[in-house]
Amino acid sequence: ACPLPPTPPPAEPCKMTVTITKDLPAPVYLYYGIEQFFQNHRQYVKSISYEQLRGTWPMTSAQVDLCDPIETDPSLISGLNPTGIIIPCGLQAWSVYNDSLGLCAGPADSTPCATAAANSTAETSLMLAGMDNPTGIAWDADVDDNFKPGPTPDAGPWTAADNALITSEDFIVWMRPAAFRTFVKPYRIIEEDLPAGEYTLAVVARFPVSSFEGRKFVRVATTGWYGTQNAFLGAAFLATAGVSLLIATTVLVFERKMRQRLAAAGDGGGAAQVQSGAPEKAESDAGSA
Repeated sequence: ACPLPPTPPPAEPCKMTVTITKDLPAPVYLYYGIEQFFQNHRQYVKSISYEQLRGTWPMTSAQVDLCDPIETDPSLISGLNPTGIIIPCGLQAWSVYNDSLGLCAGPADSTPCATAAANSTAETSLMLAGMDNPTGIAWDADVDDNFKPGPTPDAGPWTAADNALITSEDFIVWMRPAAFRTFVKPYRIIEEDLPAGEYTLAVVARFPVSSFEGRKFVRVATTGWYGTQNAFLGAAFLATAGVSLLIATTVLVFERKMRQRLAAAGDGGGAAQVQSGAPEKAESDAGSA
């Protein structure tokens, strides 16, 4: 476990050894995961301004109200920002995952693998290829169309730091809410093969989870023609197939029983008709006699 360090965090991160049990061919995906975090909560999902994230300025009061409860800050009031609109605003933007992760070869007690806390970047000479490249993890549509830089201080209240945050793929990945309370999101794409063995995971912990009794974890995985491993989808498909088979079997049994009942009813009606016709014929014969 990597507890939250004091503020400011120390330069030396929390390090732990990760064992990979089989060879993983490139590209290898490093994910971070969080438990008990409800990104699907109604208020959380609604607390975002898509127009602001596209760089729209000026913003209407209705567009700002979408970020409730994190909308404005009096300390930000200026000539270009008369209402002190927070950039970016909303619960989603203000709860962004901000831990720094690093992965390099070798166990934690034998390699100086580390993440620099001061600038949140890894020592690239030690890290696996791709760990210093936060691109390729977000959807192309989000990168190209949905998260754009806003006007600079000459024409709007966006700062260079605001634009850098909004257009970073780490931020874009976080801003697409997960459907369940336990989820994983892509962090980096490792661009080299990972042979089985021990690796060092270096973590600068900044994202708190104790307030909601959550837990953080990481996952290393490769992809196939069907995508990444997803146990939930497999279980859901099997459950759906089982329910469908049960329903189909029930309908088949019911249909066969109904056919048997109808056939039995038809045979009984014909016999009754034959028996009821016999006395009439006898009476007719008696009359003729």
